[in-house]
Amino acid sequence: EVMGCVEGDFSSKCRKIAKTIVSDNVVLFYQCNPGYVLSTNLKHSICSYGNWDPEPPSCQRLCEGLSSDSLDLQCFYLGSKVDC
Repeated sequence: EVMGCVEGDFSSKCRKIAKTIVSDNVVLFYQCNPGYVLSTNLKHSICSYGNWDPEPPSCQRLCEGLSSDSLDLQCFYLGSKVDC
């Protein structure tokens, strides 16, 4: 999502066309498709002096949950313990 875009704005940045050049101070908000999660806790980037700050995250595919009757499973994501 591009901050400042409103319904009916058909500019290339609001239509999210790849490789569109934007001006400084444009803010992008990130969201992944279902079944994927952002690679970091950062949810936005700002165009500052021609660079995205922070670097845009990627979306990583989620695996189905694990369960076992005979094993004690411990799962970690980004250094924190999470439910398996």
